[in-house]
Amino acid sequence: MVSDGTLPPPDKANEYIPSACPGGRPPHLWLADGRSLYDAFGFEWTLLCLGAESGDSSAMVEEAERRKIDMKVTALHLPEARALYEADFALIRPDQIVAWRGNSCEAAKEILHQILGSNAAST
Repeated sequence: MVSDGTLPPPDKANEYIPSACPGGRPPHLWLADGRSLYDAFGFEWTLLCLGAESGDSSAMVEEAERRKIDMKVTALHLPEARALYEADFALIRPDQIVAWRGNSCEAAKEILHQILGSNAAST
């Protein structure tokens, strides 16, 4: 995870406390087509693009590809989604925990390095 200075709520197995804070369980949202936001997540990593004017996600996409990370990009551009996550972007881990959130993907290399640590594909 990449801390943004906030603390996730306690993680209790039988209690869902949504929090977009890195380390928290992602907040839920019903989409206009009736699907759950969770149904829009990928099987591995998911990058949520949430702001109506959210910036360029290409740095994160390119870094994930370079590291051979299976990452689905889900663009919502919904004010209510942006308000729930309090950021333009949120990176969701395969276990559906928020790994990172922020308003720019420019530091993608550093973000993924911190989340994943060193591995052969990171150099």
